[in-house]
Amino acid sequence: MSRSVRVAVLMAVHNRWDFTYAALLKLAKNSPHIELCIHIFDDGSTDYTKSGLANYSNVTYLEGSGDNFWAKSMKYAQDSVSESIDYFFWLNNDVSLTDNFFHRILASIKLFPESILVGQTSDPRSNQITYGGLKRIGRHPHRLQIINAQEKYESADTFCGNIVLIPNSICKSLGGIDGQYEHGFADYDFGYRAKSMGFDIRIIPGFLGTCSVNPPLLSSWYFLNTLKILTSKKYLPIRSQVRFCKRHGGPEWPIYVLAPYLRAILNTKSFGSTQKYGGF
Repeated sequence: MSRSVRVAVLMAVHNRWDFTYAALLKLAKNSPHIELCIHIFDDGSTDYTKSGLANYSNVTYLEGSGDNFWAKSMKYAQDSVSESIDYFFWLNNDVSLTDNFFHRILASIKLFPESILVGQTSDPRSNQITYGGLKRIGRHPHRLQIINAQEKYESADTFCGNIVLIPNSICKSLGGIDGQYEHGFADYDFGYRAKSMGFDIRIIPGFLGTCSVNPPLLSSWYFLNTLKILTSKKYLPIRSQVRFCKRHGGPEWPIYVLAPYLRAILNTKSFGSTQKYGGF
């Protein structure tokens, strides 16, 4: 490479300083061919996070009230980047990156310099895939299947936002991450928008880190409790659900919006686990 690749790392955190500290240690083992600037939005942590990050002169620290959650926190982190960069790097703080992470990122950039590059994670115990690139199944925007790319680079329709490298040019074209979402949806939304504009999404083969799957939010089906969880910011808040389905669901979007709430009322079945966003 003629010069270093300039990368802005974006992280949204809430407590769990031990995860953030471990992520920073991994980032410190950077390749000499990558210039990093790190921007962390701390959404109201009450543990050692603020004090700990004060010791890092290379980290731009932003502080929230605790009401921003993942999408808006990532939007604030992104908007704080004033450096001239080539790529944005989304990283969830609970991802433990592999030791050869930077080597594989550089190799992938050489092959696909203008593509969104998605890293895959595995469960630290079972070694089964947990997060990565996703394939859309049918018309429903929430009907997604994870792609387990182990042997070669594969194309995806969208992605989980745990490990993602995005060319700055694509962010400029799309306007970056949509902070109007209350927590989730913003990563799937970004991927869908990029794909619809003709941008390529590539999954880096193999695992770039470990990350456990979030436990199910819906452990009981008492009617009021279920609706409360479903409409909470961390699951399917109505405003975000409408925004996402209207944008990506076609003419059937009102049906897609209402379906999970109707199923809850009918007390049919659990929706299982939800996407994991950083320290939230």
